[in-house]
Amino acid sequence: MPRIQPVADELLDRNHADLLATIRGAYGSEPSSFALLAHVPGLLEAVGDLSEAVMGPGRIDAGLKWMVAHVASLSAGCQYCSAHTGYHAAHAAGVREEKVAALWDFATDPLFSRAERAALNLALGAAHSPNATTDADFDELRASFTDGQIAEQVAVVALFGLFNRWNDTLKPELEDAPLRFAEQTGAYAGRNEGRSR
Repeated sequence: MPRIQPVADELLDRNHADLLATIRGAYGSEPSSFALLAHVPGLLEAVGDLSEAVMGPGRIDAGLKWMVAHVASLSAGCQYCSAHTGYHAAHAAGVREEKVAALWDFATDPLFSRAERAALNLALGAAHSPNATTDADFDELRASFTDGQIAEQVAVVALFGLFNRWNDTLKPELEDAPLRFAEQTGAYAGRNEGRSR
C-alpha cells in the first residue's frame, strides 16, 4: 500500500490525458507511481518529458538503456523500479528474459559483451551511494562508447536515481505484469526479502 494516497484516477486522466496516452501507447499502461507524482504540480509532466528525452531513441539502443536502468535499480535496492525495468527490458526493448534474469551477474555471465559489461558496471557504481565509479571504469567505457553514449548512460542512471528514491520511499503498488515478470525471472531487488506490495 502506498504511503500517501494516490491522486484519483479520474483526476489523473483529466489533468494528464496526453502524457497518459503516450505512456499507454508505448507500454500498455502507466505506472501506479504516476498517481503519486501528480500530487506535485508540474512534476508528472516534467518527469514525463525527462523520461522521453532519456529513454527515447538516442545513441545507444533501448535494450542497453533498460538493462542500465535495471542494474541501477538493483544497486539502489528499489523493488518497484527493478521489477519495472526488468519487465520493460524484455517486453519493450526485446532483451531475452534469460539475459534479464542474469543481469545481477553481468560481470561473469557469458551472455554479456564487453561493452555491456562496461555499461552495466557504470550503472552499478553510479547508482551506489556514495558514487563508486572510477577513472578505470571510464577507460573501459571508452573502449566501446563515445562520450555522447557514455553521457546517455549516465542520464539513464540519474533518471532512475529519481525514480528509485521516489518509489522506494512512497511504495506505490506494483502492477501485475511487472510483478509476475519479476517473480518468474527473479529479476528484482530484494528478491530474498519479500516484495513491496
